[in-house]
Amino acid sequence: GIASVIVYMPKLHTEVISLSIFRVPLPTKGALDLAAMTAGGEYHPLALQAAPMTSDEISRVVGRYDFGPDFYRKNATLELANGPDGLVLKWPGGPDGPYVASPVLVTDDHHFIDRHYWTRFSVETDASGRAVGLTFGKFKGQRSPDGPTTPVH
Repeated sequence: GIASVIVYMPKLHTEVISLSIFRVPLPTKGALDLAAMTAGGEYHPLALQAAPMTSDEISRVVGRYDFGPDFYRKNATLELANGPDGLVLKWPGGPDGPYVASPVLVTDDHHFIDRHYWTRFSVETDASGRAVGLTFGKFKGQRSPDGPTTPVH
């Protein structure tokens, strides 16, 4: 299914229509930002981290994160991994193998955007800087015990 948002701006004789796959929170925020840009109002531009993450920063966030039965994919484990072209978020299942590797945009060392679903997510750390959880939209996953990771092709 699809998710849709329509923002009607009668003074400008304009409508902004945003479509996305179902359950992805992009349409509302994207439509409101587009409407604000069109009307000359305030919006929140996408701000990406200019410098690549250091290997130390990457090592603090990569890992597997377990989600509950209410997640998009019931009881899924997502893996944030270091791929050949940067960070990727591995989703279970896919047409070409055991997972789908989605490229990740970095907004800072703990905040990211999954390019597959265009959804913001963040990694929470404890006082020692160790990753303990990943928040994807409204869902919170807990860090899995460290173990072997699947290679990124």
